[in-house]
This record gives sequence, structure tokens and C-alpha cells, in this order.
Amino acid sequence: PILVSQALDINWQPGNESWIRYDEKWIFISKIATPGAMGGGIILDNIKLKPGDKFFIYDINGDRIYGPYQQDDIVGKSRFFPGLLKGDQWLIELISSDSQKPDQSPFRVARIDMVPEGPVSALGFDDALPCQINVKCPEGQGYEDEEKSVARILMVLKEGMGWCSGALLNNTANDGTPYILTAFHCQDGYTPEYDLWRFDFNYTSLSCTNPAQEPSRESYTGAHFRAGRRESDFL
Repeated sequence: PILVSQALDINWQPGNESWIRYDEKWIFISKIATPGAMGGGIILDNIKLKPGDKFFIYDINGDRIYGPYQQDDIVGKSRFFPGLLKGDQWLIELISSDSQKPDQSPFRVARIDMVPEGPVSALGFDDALPCQINVKCPEGQGYEDEEKSVARILMVLKEGMGWCSGALLNNTANDGTPYILTAFHCQDGYTPEYDLWRFDFNYTSLSCTNPAQEPSRESYTGAHFRAGRRESDFL
């Protein structure tokens, strides 16, 4: 695939951030800037949330807002990545359930990816090629059950991030194990970080006409590698 973002070498230290007192709560805001980028992503780790805490990640214009995320969304994850953002300035906002000001940063920035300037937005929505037909068009008739199995995949790789697609595949036990079948070439030549891959289901428009606004999706993050073979291009 086209690598839409590039992982930056960072040695992030808390700095451009602040705690704000508002409505008897403490709000933590951290600003991250990647000058010249048209978009990018942030991977967090060491996230410390208490029951009642919630946090958001968004671009400075509010074009894309991820969250609210709470403790249940983080439990069991060593790292966290919501998705790509627009622009070159992004904000992380945490609303603390504490009435007293916390004494430390509630997370660490583990990695920053940058989408460089280019002729295509590369951020996912509105980047389909003419050969990628909307499933609601006549060509998709008769595949209404199968379309529910299809996922758009945002792949996180050590070298950057890219897009691919796949579909749920049943097994001979017929027990509903959520296996995803995709193509080996999607990640061939890169170093995949499967625990951060995001799978977007039900990412469709209401009609054959492509929507002006990005549709909603049902997303799941994280996977385990089970099998793959370059020669037959399966993963």
C-alpha cells in the first residue's frame, strides 16, 4: 500500500501542556504541533485513567474528534491509537474526575506520525479511486449480507501508517471466532504493529452517491497475527 504517514523520531517530554480548573474539575490539555503536515497520528502509552476520567484527541479546528475514551477503553492496552487527524496542530484533552489537581501527566506520547503535504489528502475519507465502487451502487446488489463482514483497515506499521481492507472469515468450527482475511501485500516490506491496527465496519453511505460528510463506523482496535504467505497473498 501507499504509506500515507511517516513515523517521526521523537524524544517527547511534557512541555506544551496545562491543567485548567473548570466547573469543579481539572482539565488537562496538551498541544502537539508538526509544522507543515497535512495530518498525522498520535500513539499514547502509560495512560493513567481513574473511574470517571475521560479524554479526547482532536485537531485544533475540531474537524476530527476522537473520544470520549474512558478507563474501560484503555484497560489491557499497553498503547493507544485512535486514528489519523487533520492539520498540523493537535490537542489531547483529559477531563479529570478529581477535585484536586493531579500531580503528573496522565499519559506519555510514544510516537507521532506525520502525513506530509501532497496532492491527495491520504487521510482516508474521500480518497477512493474510480475503481473502488460504492457498495450501495447496483454492482453491490445481492451482497447485503457479505458487505457487513467488510472492514476498512488502518494499519500501524513501524515505518508509518497505511490503508487496506479485509473481511471476516468463518472457520470450520463455525464458532464465530473473529478472523479477518486480508492481503499479505498490504504489510509486505514493513514491520506491522498489529496491536494498533484499527478495523472499521459498517463504513458505508446510504446511497450510491458518495456522501459529502464522512459516514459513521463501528471500530475495533488490535489484532493478533495468525498466518500469512506472500506467495498466495493471504494474511
